[in-house]
Amino acid sequence: MRARGTLLALAGLLLSGGQVSAQGASGTKTVARDEVRSWILEIDGREWAVRPAAPTSAGDTGLIRLVGSAYTLPRGLFSFSLFRDNFARDPKGTDFAVHGFTLGFGVSDKLEIFGAVGLENRLKAHYLEEPGGPNEYPFPRTSWETGFGDISFGGKYAFLSGTQGNGVGLALRAFFKIATAEAALGLGTGEASLGGDVVVSKALGRGTEVHAIAGYEWNGNPDAQDALGGVALPGVVSDVFDGPEFVADAFRWGVGLNAPASSRLQLQVELSGKVYGNTTVEQTNTADVMVGVSFWLRPGLFLRPAYVYALGYDGRGRDVSFAKRSGLNISIGYHGGTLCCEIDTPPPPTPAPANRPPTVSASCSPQTVLPGQVSKCRATASDPDGDPLTYAWSAGSGRISGSNAEASLDTAGIGAGDCAPVTVKVSDGRGGNADATSRVCVQEPPRPKPEAVTCTSGGFPRNLSRLNNVDKACLDDVASKLRQDPRSRVIIVGHADSSERHTEVIGRKRAEGVKSYLVTARGVAEARITARSAADSSPLDTARSARARAKNRRVDVVFVPEGATYHSGNEP
Repeated sequence: MRARGTLLALAGLLLSGGQVSAQGASGTKTVARDEVRSWILEIDGREWAVRPAAPTSAGDTGLIRLVGSAYTLPRGLFSFSLFRDNFARDPKGTDFAVHGFTLGFGVSDKLEIFGAVGLENRLKAHYLEEPGGPNEYPFPRTSWETGFGDISFGGKYAFLSGTQGNGVGLALRAFFKIATAEAALGLGTGEASLGGDVVVSKALGRGTEVHAIAGYEWNGNPDAQDALGGVALPGVVSDVFDGPEFVADAFRWGVGLNAPASSRLQLQVELSGKVYGNTTVEQTNTADVMVGVSFWLRPGLFLRPAYVYALGYDGRGRDVSFAKRSGLNISIGYHGGTLCCEIDTPPPPTPAPANRPPTVSASCSPQTVLPGQVSKCRATASDPDGDPLTYAWSAGSGRISGSNAEASLDTAGIGAGDCAPVTVKVSDGRGGNADATSRVCVQEPPRPKPEAVTCTSGGFPRNLSRLNNVDKACLDDVASKLRQDPRSRVIIVGHADSSERHTEVIGRKRAEGVKSYLVTARGVAEARITARSAADSSPLDTARSARARAKNRRVDVVFVPEGATYHSGNEP
């Protein structure tokens, strides 16, 4: 009765517990992808974190022996295992082991079917003289027997699922046993059994899950005469066959836990047993503690060794050693797992508004320069999204420098008469670009103009070409200009008054006199001087007075700088 009270208390605790996992919009528990410690399964286009699981020795999803979980295989997934289930029982001090295999299949996301086949049962009886036998194999006759075991199958339906946001998982489990084990060898009852359990599971956070079962099984009572063929059991008088109850129905109970529940390495603990009804020879209620470690070597593939200790093995007054209470269970196989939590897929971020490109204009000042001069260029740009802009300048020729809104174009190397395109490209760093172009043209430098100098203050005497000191001072200034511009030259034009004799001759003499002075007195190279006569063709004053005629008796010195041109029509 204390076992029943413990079970009811635990079930009450589970049913009163709150929910601890995050939930998605559909009510399912969710988990971030990077928090998954097992593996991920996709079902109907939805991704789920898998809760690693293994079958019990009966074949349903659960812990080790009696304690199943309220979780089931998802639709279409399966489980398979090879197992050894070992336990010690009274009376007769037996050590019993079942070697078999299990199968399970998810019919739907709430229903799984399962089964187990005992390929070999092994019985070792220490005290054959004791009356009666254990409830599961009541007729031990020898100290050692082996043979084929029983076949069982069943189904489990999950009414509440922890993955759907329920506080607890709740399932009903039903099973049926086909008696295929040899009762006369003490390997079974020889009768069918059936039963059912209520299964409750509760996740305590994401680290530990606790489970509890409570149920009942109805066991067929064998006829000893048929089972034993009239052979008396050792230590039992013959009248024991006269209508005794060898096998009782039983209340089934169990609690357990596994942790960490969603890890590939788990500790599994189970405490379970049975409370029997009345039999002719009283049965010993069972209570076994099982502690196992489950390893998932890869998704679904598991290995689970477990230690078993028989708390209910009382020895019927005998001292029972620790070793006789102990046993070893082991299971290896494949289980597709159960659904733990849906992968939390955050909604895609709201797309940023489409990027709008910047705009830019460019201008250079001055736009027309002399060769080698620098033009300043400036970009005026804006971005409708307020993005910071970067500037890149380029030029078709010359040298451009600058990385911001202003740049300079050095026109060195650009030929006179050519134009250089100057382009600025702006970028907002998000794929938006714009460019603008201005032009800078290089013009021919202005040619220097010839400079006419009249170096006769009061005019020459009539018919003479003699220079006075004032005229020489003026010519000294011309000589100085020639020295300052070594590639310059002078053109000397002599003029005459129309009243003079032989105006052509006198005009030439006056020009040659000036030339002679520059060459001999001032050292000007003769090749830089051109002397000629204009006769009386270019008078300064057309009046006929003596003063007017004196103005026309003159010499014009035309200073021609380097690069300047002079034509005879330019004469002053």
